Amino acid sequence: MYIIKHGDIIGKLYDDFALIKGEKINVPKYKIIEPGDIIKLKGMEFIVLEPQPAYFSHVNLRKTQSIADKDISYMIFKTGIKPGMNILEIGIGIGTMSYALLNILNNNGSLTSIDVNPENIDISEKNVEEVIDTQNWRIINGDIKKIAGEIFDAIVVDIPDPWNYMDSIASSLKPGGRVSFYLPNFNQLEKTVLSMEKNSIYHEESVELIKRNIIVRENATRPDNRMIGHTAYISIGIKKSIYS
Repeated sequence: MYIIKHGDIIGKLYDDFALIKGEKINVPKYKIIEPGDIIKLKGMEFIVLEPQPAYFSHVNLRKTQSIADKDISYMIFKTGIKPGMNILEIGIGIGTMSYALLNILNNNGSLTSIDVNPENIDISEKNVEEVIDTQNWRIINGDIKKIAGEIFDAIVVDIPDPWNYMDSIASSLKPGGRVSFYLPNFNQLEKTVLSMEKNSIYHEESVELIKRNIIVRENATRPDNRMIGHTAYISIGIKKSIYS
């Protein structure tokens, strides 16, 4: 499966058909298509691309709100995730963050994803397995208490009430390890940060990211009037070592 893109229109391309905004469009079977090719569908020219995390949320079913691309990249960067790590993801959604994490690990290391909603798990499994090898991905239906005693190098959290599980999050993170939280509103942010400080997690920062595209035209380049403003607040924490 490939990704196809024409401006803001993004779809999926299979061996003999494409899916664009839910519409199935036949593609000649004899045509050999590779990344970088331009194909014409419905009177528009699409470029063919390898599947990448940046396009994942645009082409998959959404039963829950997906983490925004701009936020995913910052969370991974600030959490210091790299190949070889043992990562815990709390809250799986449609699998957008799961795919991004597996892509970073590149089969070197492991990802454990936990979600209390079995429908989220079913959807995310189907979405992610279509685009990447998932042999190092473990999925658990339940909450973090199901893996009590396990220690992870980094943790990514996207649930409505992380403060109710902060003691378990702290005990599951190695000393010096980082955790990132995805929080839609100020109330959640405040409760989360206060809970971090009570559970041996140093609060490094809380941020909100704004994205604004640039329209590039000869002699008329300018910022787009539209921009992606608030999606969520991101909090980054570091597990403290406690010495007696």
